[in-house]
Amino acid sequence: MLTFVISHPILFSDEKACPSKDFKCRNEKCIAPIFVCDGDDDCGDASDEAKCSAPTCGQHEFRCNDSECIPALWSCDGDPDCKDKSDESMERCSRRTEPQKPRCPVGEFQCGSGECMHMHWKCDGDADCKDKSDEANCRKSAVAVSAFVHISRQACSE
Repeated sequence: MLTFVISHPILFSDEKACPSKDFKCRNEKCIAPIFVCDGDDDCGDASDEAKCSAPTCGQHEFRCNDSECIPALWSCDGDPDCKDKSDESMERCSRRTEPQKPRCPVGEFQCGSGECMHMHWKCDGDADCKDKSDEANCRKSAVAVSAFVHISRQACSE
């Protein structure tokens, strides 16, 4: 009668055991499971990202070659937004002579970079458009200037 004994493999002295819930990288580094498939190479050898499914992008998003998702309006706008610059590739954008920009609904401002912003956000002192065009050619309001002068005089008189 033959008897087979199944045992656990013996770890060599240069191998490192990870705590039970941790992920063991190919390079023997141990990382917490939250860092697996998060889009960052936490192992240093990319083994924590190797068997991950690519994220799906939303209906109005463009998927970069590196699986990053960006707003579709940002593709072929002359400004690379993907880390790998695939949103501005010649293959994708060569047929377009000018970026395709949708018209904005009533009450919204269309940024030079294509996005639509609420009209109240135009010239409010805070750049909301990707290209900051909502703050271009704005005149300072008398209220803002008078408030500044009042605060400045108050600070000087103290």
